[in-house]
Amino acid sequence: EVIRMQAVSNDDPETGEMVESLSKQLRYLIGKTGDLVTLRQEVGNISEYFRLLKIRYEGRFSLMTDIPEEAEELYILKLSLQPVVENAVKHGLIPKSGEGIVQISASVQERFLEVTVMDDGVGMDEDALRNLQRSLDSDEDPAYSDGRTHIGIRNTAERLRKSYGAE
Repeated sequence: EVIRMQAVSNDDPETGEMVESLSKQLRYLIGKTGDLVTLRQEVGNISEYFRLLKIRYEGRFSLMTDIPEEAEELYILKLSLQPVVENAVKHGLIPKSGEGIVQISASVQERFLEVTVMDDGVGMDEDALRNLQRSLDSDEDPAYSDGRTHIGIRNTAERLRKSYGAE
């Protein structure tokens, strides 16, 4: 709060807003014990991340959500969507010229919560997709020609399998 107020008093409201958003993200990370949060809380944290992106990338990127009320209070693994969204921004939107959107949608199917993260970025070629899928199905570290490893996606997939099983 001291840093944010310093920025505001120095007539730098953007830095003040970024510090406020960062502090909310830090509270989310360390504030609650346990590994489960509601979908609403996870998406709220991602919204704070997008506040920073809007300032950093001058409004190029937007977050859209389509989450029914019955899904908002269901529990998911904390930080299970964040790495997916970060990859969508880093590998999909940043390389794209112009504006871009990440959309998070959810639906409840019988006893399952299905969450989808999509972007309208540059996409992924078939070889990269196959390598990623292969690495998610095995213990191997993917070796991409450009040096990317998608560690966040792999860690998320592994956490989901350990918590909920292979299904």
